[in-house]
Amino acid sequence: MIRQFYEENKQGHVFSFFNKLEFGDQQTLTRDAYLVDLPLINSLYDEFVVGKGQTVTLKYDKKSIMPVNDTAIQSKEMITEEERENSIEMGYELIRDGQVAVIVLAGGTGARLGFDRSKGEYSLNLPSMKSIFQILLEKFLKAQMLAHNSKNLTDECQNCKFMVMTNPLNHIEIQKFFEFNNYFGASKESIVFFEQQVLPIVNFDGKIIMEEPNKIVLAPNGSGAIFDAINNNIRVKEIIDSISYVQIIHVDNPISKVLDPLMIGFSQLRGNYVTVKACTQRKGYFPQGGLFVIKDQRFAIMDNQDLLDLNTIRQEALENMNIFMLKADKLSELCSNAENLSYLYYQDFHRHNYWDFKTMKLVKPLQNNAYKFELRLTDMLPFVEPDKFGILLVNREDEYAPVIYADNLRTKTYQTSNTSFNNSTVSEMDSNKLTIGMNSYNYSETPQGAKDLIFQQSVRWLKNAGAQITSDYAHVEVDTLLSYDGEGLIEMAEGKKMPPPNFIKKPYFRF
Repeated sequence: MIRQFYEENKQGHVFSFFNKLEFGDQQTLTRDAYLVDLPLINSLYDEFVVGKGQTVTLKYDKKSIMPVNDTAIQSKEMITEEERENSIEMGYELIRDGQVAVIVLAGGTGARLGFDRSKGEYSLNLPSMKSIFQILLEKFLKAQMLAHNSKNLTDECQNCKFMVMTNPLNHIEIQKFFEFNNYFGASKESIVFFEQQVLPIVNFDGKIIMEEPNKIVLAPNGSGAIFDAINNNIRVKEIIDSISYVQIIHVDNPISKVLDPLMIGFSQLRGNYVTVKACTQRKGYFPQGGLFVIKDQRFAIMDNQDLLDLNTIRQEALENMNIFMLKADKLSELCSNAENLSYLYYQDFHRHNYWDFKTMKLVKPLQNNAYKFELRLTDMLPFVEPDKFGILLVNREDEYAPVIYADNLRTKTYQTSNTSFNNSTVSEMDSNKLTIGMNSYNYSETPQGAKDLIFQQSVRWLKNAGAQITSDYAHVEVDTLLSYDGEGLIEMAEGKKMPPPNFIKKPYFRF
């Protein structure tokens, strides 16, 4: 039946070698084939490629694009001491009551890192040798310890939920990773896993790409799939319905302030339905998360290349850090509107290996040869009332170190789907530069870049605590369970010369 369905949907080539496969390989192919929403992928190809969709026609009027008004932006550095204290205490109160949950978006892959597992399992080769998952989870635990004024992690501290969005291809793998590591000391009951959808990658003719005769090339359908994913998991829906706030973060940012009490309390005291964190752009660096603007009188995120003709707005716009705090009932409302949000797909060009059934060999193309369709979480912003939305402006060096590219990246070419480029290319010319059209950008979204920021943050914290640091670039790491934001270090650091040690911790924090 499944083979006939694929034939009817003009994707019969997927099963062209089926009868010659071993039984186990037939099962693998059949399982993956059932994961594919064929009508959806065909309709996306028809819309974006056959019908041209967003690849040719801009879906907005440039006159509708405006800079974000200052009233929506609050600099963290400019918050009064009284409001800071009130916000943090309000955040701690909500954390103590278990009224905040964290969702980590981990459905993506580490392909651009050259890593074939979930990016959360990736180790930055820090002195602690921690994975990104462990770093994020321990920040989540430390925030709760501070809220309960506890020096040790106890079950009584763990009232909040840490939810990980996976995909059907890495769900079991991620669960086993947490189980093998004994949930990094966290209560098993506080961690929840749920799946988003996957879609196949298709070639320029709209045919599903095969990597092997029994292997469909599948990829998660983007961060915006979170709304459908929540709707499809009863436990996650029940958790969200029972709490006040949900923080949503991407798994690739190891210095994200997980369960940030300031952000929680700030959102509560300001009455925001959605609060996001932003940072100023760095000159010469590509803004990976997009830029905040007003579009059609609503807040929105637009890509840097979409704003090339609006140079003043593009240069002054704040950069999105992919850190969101949502009022739980607003998230539930967005989930109830998932059908509309699920229409907002984007098309990206990709270069992907494919199986040639004529030569029976794997082909490794040198140029883009495929389309990938994704939803973006930030497309929820136009559905948020402008007076209930706020931007918290923070320092990039303290909270934003996305791990996207491999350290040894040399040359890679992307074809953009945006009309501003007229099918031009985006080329990473060396390990530190990204070129778009005629504009050249540096980038630092690598494991080494993240590691350097962790070291620099630890050095700042220790210096503030009175330590004598031999170099501002010293390779020293403060344990995530020892300090959340530089607090609690004076007793062990004041007057001490560091490094060594390179990993600053207390033994009883380890599990």
